[in-house]
Amino acid sequence: MHEELGRCFWEVGRDAANRVVVLTATGDSFIAQTDHSGFAFTSLGMTPARWDVVYNEGRHLISNLLAIEVPVVIAVNGPAIIHSELAVMGDVVIATPDAIWQDTHYKRGMVPGDGVHVIWPELLGANRGRHFLYLGAPLSADDALQSGVIAEIVERDVIIPRALEIAREIAEQDDVVRRYTRILLTRRMRALVEAELSHGLSLEGIAHRTWPPAQ
Repeated sequence: MHEELGRCFWEVGRDAANRVVVLTATGDSFIAQTDHSGFAFTSLGMTPARWDVVYNEGRHLISNLLAIEVPVVIAVNGPAIIHSELAVMGDVVIATPDAIWQDTHYKRGMVPGDGVHVIWPELLGANRGRHFLYLGAPLSADDALQSGVIAEIVERDVIIPRALEIAREIAEQDDVVRRYTRILLTRRMRALVEAELSHGLSLEGIAHRTWPPAQ
Protein backbone atom coordinates (compact mmCIF):
# COMPACT_ATOMS: atom_id res chain seq x y z
CA MET A 1 0.00 0.00 0.00
CA HIS A 2 2.85 2.41 0.80
CA GLU A 3 4.00 2.05 -2.80
CA GLU A 4 0.66 1.66 -4.53
CA LEU A 5 -1.22 4.62 -3.03
CA GLY A 6 1.30 7.12 -4.36
CA ARG A 7 1.03 5.58 -7.81
CA CYS A 8 -2.77 5.55 -7.51
CA PHE A 9 -2.85 9.26 -6.65
CA TRP A 10 -0.62 9.98 -9.64
CA GLU A 11 -2.94 8.07 -11.99
CA VAL A 12 -6.01 9.81 -10.59
CA GLY A 13 -4.34 13.19 -10.87
CA ARG A 14 -3.39 12.78 -14.51
CA ASP A 15 -6.89 11.69 -15.59
CA ALA A 16 -8.41 14.87 -17.07
CA ALA A 17 -11.90 13.35 -16.99
CA ASN A 18 -12.01 13.45 -13.19
CA ARG A 19 -14.10 16.27 -11.74
CA VAL A 20 -14.02 15.58 -7.98
CA VAL A 21 -12.28 12.82 -6.03
CA VAL A 22 -13.86 11.09 -3.03
CA LEU A 23 -11.31 9.27 -0.85
CA THR A 24 -12.47 6.80 1.78
CA ALA A 25 -11.71 3.26 2.93
CA THR A 26 -13.45 -0.06 3.27
CA GLY A 27 -14.44 -1.73 6.52
CA ASP A 28 -14.62 0.09 9.83
CA SER A 29 -11.29 1.97 9.72
CA PHE A 30 -9.48 4.38 7.44
CA ILE A 31 -5.93 3.14 8.11
CA ALA A 32 -5.70 1.10 11.27
CA GLN A 33 -2.50 -0.89 10.81
CA THR A 34 0.71 -1.03 8.83
CA ASP A 35 0.90 -3.29 5.79
CA HIS A 36 4.25 -4.87 6.71
CA SER A 37 4.26 -6.96 3.53
CA GLY A 38 5.22 -3.79 1.69
CA PHE A 39 8.42 -3.57 3.75
CA ALA A 40 9.44 -7.22 3.65
CA PHE A 41 12.96 -6.30 2.51
CA THR A 42 13.61 -4.45 5.76
CA SER A 43 13.84 -7.74 7.66
CA LEU A 44 17.31 -7.87 6.13
CA GLY A 45 18.27 -4.69 7.98
CA MET A 46 18.04 -1.07 6.93
CA THR A 47 20.61 0.24 4.45
CA PRO A 48 20.79 3.50 2.48
CA ALA A 49 19.54 1.69 -0.63
CA ARG A 50 16.59 0.18 1.24
CA TRP A 51 15.68 3.47 2.88
CA ASP A 52 15.80 5.07 -0.58
CA VAL A 53 12.77 2.94 -1.47
CA VAL A 54 10.88 4.17 1.61
CA TYR A 55 12.05 7.73 0.96
CA ASN A 56 10.75 7.84 -2.60
CA GLU A 57 7.49 6.11 -1.81
CA GLY A 58 6.93 8.50 1.09
CA ARG A 59 7.48 11.56 -1.09
CA HIS A 60 5.12 10.31 -3.78
CA LEU A 61 2.45 9.33 -1.26
CA ILE A 62 2.06 12.90 -0.02
CA SER A 63 3.03 14.93 -3.07
CA ASN A 64 0.89 13.01 -5.54
CA LEU A 65 -2.21 13.42 -3.37
CA LEU A 66 -1.68 17.18 -3.29
CA ALA A 67 -0.93 17.19 -7.03
CA ILE A 68 -4.46 16.06 -7.89
CA GLU A 69 -5.88 19.12 -9.65
CA VAL A 70 -9.53 18.62 -8.77
CA PRO A 71 -11.17 18.99 -5.34
CA VAL A 72 -10.75 16.06 -2.95
CA VAL A 73 -13.47 15.06 -0.48
CA ILE A 74 -12.31 12.70 2.28
CA ALA A 75 -14.74 10.52 4.23
CA VAL A 76 -12.96 9.17 7.30
CA ASN A 77 -14.87 6.02 8.20
CA GLY A 78 -13.01 5.13 11.41
CA PRO A 79 -9.55 5.22 13.00
CA ALA A 80 -6.68 6.72 10.99
CA ILE A 81 -3.59 5.84 12.99
CA ILE A 82 -1.07 5.04 10.23
CA HIS A 83 -0.18 7.92 7.90
CA SER A 84 -2.97 9.80 9.63
CA GLU A 85 -2.17 12.92 7.61
CA LEU A 86 -3.71 11.26 4.53
CA ALA A 87 -7.07 11.34 6.29
CA VAL A 88 -7.07 15.12 6.62
CA MET A 89 -5.49 16.25 3.36
CA GLY A 90 -8.76 16.91 1.55
CA ASP A 91 -10.52 20.12 0.59
CA VAL A 92 -13.52 18.88 2.55
CA VAL A 93 -13.05 16.28 5.31
CA ILE A 94 -15.95 14.56 7.05
CA ALA A 95 -15.76 11.75 9.58
CA THR A 96 -17.77 9.23 11.55
CA PRO A 97 -18.21 9.79 15.31
CA ASP A 98 -15.76 6.98 16.12
CA ALA A 99 -12.99 8.33 13.89
CA ILE A 100 -9.68 9.08 15.59
CA TRP A 101 -6.34 10.32 14.30
CA GLN A 102 -3.06 9.38 15.89
CA ASP A 103 0.66 9.36 15.19
CA THR A 104 3.00 7.20 17.25
CA HIS A 105 6.29 7.57 15.39
CA TYR A 106 8.02 9.27 18.31
CA LYS A 107 6.53 6.92 20.91
CA ARG A 108 7.94 3.99 18.92
CA GLY A 109 11.43 5.48 18.70
CA MET A 110 11.12 7.00 15.24
CA VAL A 111 11.43 10.53 13.88
CA PRO A 112 7.96 11.64 12.68
CA GLY A 113 9.33 12.81 9.36
CA ASP A 114 7.13 11.15 6.76
CA GLY A 115 4.75 14.06 6.25
CA VAL A 116 3.01 14.18 9.62
CA HIS A 117 5.55 16.82 10.70
CA VAL A 118 4.26 19.09 7.92
CA ILE A 119 0.52 18.47 7.96
CA TRP A 120 -0.38 18.26 11.65
CA PRO A 121 1.32 21.46 12.92
CA GLU A 122 -0.21 23.27 9.95
CA LEU A 123 -3.75 22.07 10.75
CA LEU A 124 -3.65 22.01 14.56
CA GLY A 125 -1.31 24.96 15.09
CA ALA A 126 2.40 24.73 15.82
CA ASN A 127 2.23 24.01 19.55
CA ARG A 128 -0.71 21.63 19.53
CA GLY A 129 0.74 19.90 16.46
CA ARG A 130 4.00 19.26 18.28
CA HIS A 131 2.08 18.01 21.33
CA PHE A 132 0.19 15.61 19.03
CA LEU A 133 3.41 14.23 17.52
CA TYR A 134 5.45 13.93 20.72
CA LEU A 135 2.82 12.38 22.98
CA GLY A 136 0.99 10.20 20.46
CA ALA A 137 -2.42 10.75 22.06
CA PRO A 138 -5.41 10.19 19.76
CA LEU A 139 -7.43 13.10 18.39
CA SER A 140 -11.16 12.35 18.56
CA ALA A 141 -13.73 13.34 15.95
CA ASP A 142 -15.17 15.93 18.33
CA ASP A 143 -11.73 17.44 18.95
CA ALA A 144 -10.99 17.40 15.23
CA LEU A 145 -14.21 19.24 14.52
CA GLN A 146 -13.60 21.83 17.23
CA SER A 147 -10.03 22.31 15.97
CA GLY A 148 -11.18 22.90 12.41
CA VAL A 149 -9.40 19.78 11.13
CA ILE A 150 -12.65 18.30 9.79
CA ALA A 151 -15.83 19.97 8.55
CA GLU A 152 -18.56 17.58 9.69
CA ILE A 153 -19.23 14.53 11.85
CA VAL A 154 -21.58 12.17 10.02
CA GLU A 155 -23.08 8.86 11.11
CA ARG A 156 -21.52 5.79 9.53
CA ASP A 157 -24.58 4.73 7.55
CA VAL A 158 -24.76 8.04 5.71
CA ILE A 159 -21.14 9.14 5.45
CA ILE A 160 -20.65 7.93 1.87
CA PRO A 161 -23.95 9.42 0.63
CA ARG A 162 -22.99 12.69 2.34
CA ALA A 163 -19.52 12.65 0.74
CA LEU A 164 -21.08 12.09 -2.68
CA GLU A 165 -23.60 14.86 -2.05
CA ILE A 166 -20.75 17.28 -1.28
CA ALA A 167 -18.82 16.07 -4.33
CA ARG A 168 -21.80 16.57 -6.64
CA GLU A 169 -22.32 20.11 -5.37
CA ILE A 170 -18.65 20.95 -5.93
CA ALA A 171 -18.76 19.32 -9.38
CA GLU A 172 -21.51 21.65 -10.57
CA GLN A 173 -19.01 24.46 -11.08
CA ASP A 174 -17.21 25.20 -14.35
CA ASP A 175 -14.28 22.84 -14.97
CA VAL A 176 -11.62 25.53 -15.11
CA VAL A 177 -12.93 27.36 -12.04
CA ARG A 178 -13.08 24.10 -10.09
CA ARG A 179 -9.59 23.00 -11.07
CA TYR A 180 -7.94 26.40 -10.54
CA THR A 181 -9.62 26.76 -7.14
CA ARG A 182 -8.10 23.44 -6.06
CA ILE A 183 -4.68 24.55 -7.31
CA LEU A 184 -5.01 27.87 -5.47
CA LEU A 185 -6.25 26.44 -2.16
CA THR A 186 -3.55 23.75 -2.00
CA ARG A 187 -0.70 26.09 -2.94
CA ARG A 188 0.45 26.74 0.64
CA MET A 189 0.37 23.08 1.59
CA ARG A 190 2.20 22.04 -1.55
CA ALA A 191 4.89 24.62 -0.84
CA LEU A 192 5.30 23.39 2.74
CA VAL A 193 5.53 19.78 1.60
CA GLU A 194 8.06 20.69 -1.09
CA ALA A 195 10.18 22.51 1.49
CA GLU A 196 9.99 20.07 4.39
CA LEU A 197 9.08 16.52 3.35
CA SER A 198 12.42 15.36 1.94
CA HIS A 199 14.28 16.72 4.96
CA GLY A 200 11.90 14.95 7.35
CA LEU A 201 12.19 11.64 5.54
CA SER A 202 15.98 11.95 5.49
CA LEU A 203 16.17 12.52 9.25
CA GLU A 204 13.77 9.65 9.86
CA GLY A 205 16.05 7.38 7.86
CA ILE A 206 19.21 8.52 9.63
CA ALA A 207 17.65 7.86 13.04
CA HIS A 208 16.52 4.31 12.25
CA ARG A 209 18.08 1.76 14.55
CA THR A 210 15.82 -1.26 14.15
CA TRP A 211 13.14 -2.43 11.76
CA PRO A 212 10.31 -2.92 12.12
CA PRO A 213 9.97 -0.31 14.86
CA ALA A 214 8.40 -1.12 18.20
CA GLN A 215 4.63 -1.49 18.12
